[in-house]
Amino acid sequence: KEVKEGDTNRSSIPLEFSVADARQLDLENESVSLILEKGTLDAMLSDPKEGKNNCRRTVSECARILKPGGCFVIISHSNAHTVHGMEWLQQVVFAGLQNQEPMPQKSQNQELIGWAIEV
Repeated sequence: KEVKEGDTNRSSIPLEFSVADARQLDLENESVSLILEKGTLDAMLSDPKEGKNNCRRTVSECARILKPGGCFVIISHSNAHTVHGMEWLQQVVFAGLQNQEPMPQKSQNQELIGWAIEV
């Protein structure tokens, strides 16, 4: 169902909730328009052995399911304006986006996907 601008009827907003492993989602490629990640990556980082790897896998998986032109919003307590925050971005977010598996060709003139990152 398409939601029209200014529609405040909450029952018209198509939301779906499920419980899943963020590192391996049972969703089709390019199937969601918005991903809101609030604290999941921060929680995963509490595991000193697998934390960063789990975060990279999660970011990569989110990139896989995100539609072209969609938004992936990460809300973290890390401050990207510090050395620690920039290291987190490089080691987790950027690395997760780079580790994304190539998508199967859709057509001969498939456009490249770019990422705009704001902090």
